[in-house]
Amino acid sequence: MAWENLLEESFIRYLVGAKSGIGYKPKRFVNPKNMAHALRMISGKRYFKWNSASEIIALSELYLGDGEPYKPILQGVTTFFDEMNIIRNRIVHKSTFAKDKFNHFIRETLGHGIRLMTPGRFL
Repeated sequence: MAWENLLEESFIRYLVGAKSGIGYKPKRFVNPKNMAHALRMISGKRYFKWNSASEIIALSELYLGDGEPYKPILQGVTTFFDEMNIIRNRIVHKSTFAKDKFNHFIRETLGHGIRLMTPGRFL
């Protein structure tokens, strides 16, 4: 998703010392050599989930002063991120797990299930 790409690219750029379009530059606790080095630092041995607000907040607290700019923005939307991921996973994965999680989300959101509900119909 484009949103995940934006988060990943901006985070990596901030880690190497880049400024935002308006000149904002967060305090960094690390000094990677380049963007590839920064990506290796944050990814470790696994693929980082840029669609998880709680993981992004934890990562920003580890590498950036006060977790800024990510923590203050994402704290209020963690539930929205979780719900967005349930819908996304139902679209891209045909597993029973993704389907069951989506159906549970529909029941919780609407107060009842709807037979043959799809992400497209819901959205």
